[in-house]
Amino acid sequence: MKSVFIDTSFVIAMFTPEDRYHQKALEISSDLFSVSTNMDY
Repeated sequence: MKSVFIDTSFVIAMFTPEDRYHQKALEISSDLFSVSTNMDY
C-alpha cells in the first residue's frame, strides 16, 4: 500500500477554481485517485 500525505493547500486548490494551482491539483488528484486508495487511519 502506498501512503500519501496531502497538504491542506492542495485540497483548497482542488476545490477552488479561482486558485492559481487548481488545474495542477486536478491533474495530481487524477493521478493519485486513479488507483485504489485506502484512507483509513
